[in-house]
Amino acid sequence: SSGINAEWPLRPGTIPPGRLEKGMACVAPFEENHRILFYRAKIERISNDGVTVFFVDYGNVEKVNPSTVKYILKKFATLPESVIKCSFYGVRPVDGSDTNWGQEAISTFKDYFANNIDFLCELKGQASFSKDTYYVELYPYDSNNQIDLSRPVSADLAARGVFEEASGARVHSSTRGRRQGHRGEPRHTDMDEAPAPKARSRARDRGRSESASSEANTELVQSGYYPNRMNPNEYFDVRVCQASSPSKFSVQVLCLKKDFDDLNMKMKAHFDKDDSEFIDEDPSPRTPCAVYHEGAWHRGYIHSTSYHGCQVVLVDTQQTITAEPEQLRVLPQEFLKLPVLGKC
Repeated sequence: SSGINAEWPLRPGTIPPGRLEKGMACVAPFEENHRILFYRAKIERISNDGVTVFFVDYGNVEKVNPSTVKYILKKFATLPESVIKCSFYGVRPVDGSDTNWGQEAISTFKDYFANNIDFLCELKGQASFSKDTYYVELYPYDSNNQIDLSRPVSADLAARGVFEEASGARVHSSTRGRRQGHRGEPRHTDMDEAPAPKARSRARDRGRSESASSEANTELVQSGYYPNRMNPNEYFDVRVCQASSPSKFSVQVLCLKKDFDDLNMKMKAHFDKDDSEFIDEDPSPRTPCAVYHEGAWHRGYIHSTSYHGCQVVLVDTQQTITAEPEQLRVLPQEFLKLPVLGKC
């Protein structure tokens, strides 16, 4: 959130209460390590006691004060939401009800995804109960980086007593055998079809505006984010980032991370040159910068300065470090164009 948090102290942009709408793209505050920062979000619910927002890049939901919800600049909305709301298809609680997930089942479900590992996700289609939720199946990678489509996560969870197969529905539908798992590349259900484009191209197709003008980048977005354009029967790599229940969890689409990896490579090429410009000796708080840390260049901004050095927030990881002046460089405008992910 470097770009987001560098812009909003200069452009307050608070949305008037009468213009808050469900589904509206916005930036909203979140407190982390005793600091308030703004992150990309979407309004889920408006009530007398606050506004409930969904942080679109990490999947968590929070209630915030309406006066803290701000318009989002267009340049921060061109990257699609990197989190998808999901539900397993064709399953129900073991007691036969539709929604009564027991505490033991929920605890087992959360523990299953606690290790922060990657899965191959099959998008089955839009959920019947919510237009912004998708039915999915997940498949784990084995130690050889392969996927066995006959052994889905839903079957494993059913065996652990988390849920049962609903009448007339199958817990899983793909049993096409094994295939090599190339992480980050979307794939189609029919393994005989031509391979899908590389993740970087597909992520760009899902809404990035490569030639947005500076004027457009300062435009306020008053609707939603650019669409993901994900299709049924498509495979892509994900990480479960929020696990509430089998019918309500969120996954982070890892192929969008390719854009940020590309950014890091470009920054390395730029700042490894001898003619890059050093930051002023006494930089102001919120000054965007490039900082050399652990063998790589990162986007950041100055949080504070003291005789110990500069406190710098690495905006793409939300890590705060102490940096010496020789580690800092002026951050060119081209590296501010790509928005950062929100928070987790």
